[in-house]
Amino acid sequence: MASAGDEEPGFALAYRLYFLRHGETDWNLEHRLQGETDTGMNATGRAQAARHAEVMAGLGEDWAGFRFAVSPMNRARETFEIIRARLGPGIEPRFDERLREGSFGRWEGWTWAEVAEREPEGHATWLTNSWTTAPHGGETYGEIARRFADFAREITGPTVVISHGGLSRAARALYLGLDRTTLTALKVPQRRFMRLEAGTVEWI
Repeated sequence: MASAGDEEPGFALAYRLYFLRHGETDWNLEHRLQGETDTGMNATGRAQAARHAEVMAGLGEDWAGFRFAVSPMNRARETFEIIRARLGPGIEPRFDERLREGSFGRWEGWTWAEVAEREPEGHATWLTNSWTTAPHGGETYGEIARRFADFAREITGPTVVISHGGLSRAARALYLGLDRTTLTALKVPQRRFMRLEAGTVEWI
């Protein structure tokens, strides 16, 4: 559960929500921090997005009745376009700045090994206290979570979110009431996506 004194209220969902992380980029492959750097997907990432589209096509949902909320960053936009090509032109994106990836500040472009070498104290603190500790010049997970919670309060129907790993962690922390000190250890696979419904998270 959330740590004592945590002021984040969490959120409830009255409607089904699918959360997709964008497909792989070269920086993902290199374990390089992207954050607000507007990278594009590689061939593996495009194949992952195509896999999501095929799975979604087989779920029996009326996707035309879903809101597709998409981060405006290139890797999320491209993921959406691959999905739209499979599901049909009836779905349209609503780009939302609140779904952008969190900023890693001056760590962006560094690999995790480089962060640990160049700023070992900041790296160690962030790993266990990322909710209130930001990367050098970046955002805390608490700040990212507030963005997502603000977005979630406006959900008025079934929704597909196409966003990023940091937003995925923050959303699960709020929705499931997870321990804020372990967020950096949460897995954010790009080969599967999440369905949030009735207080549970299912990987598909």
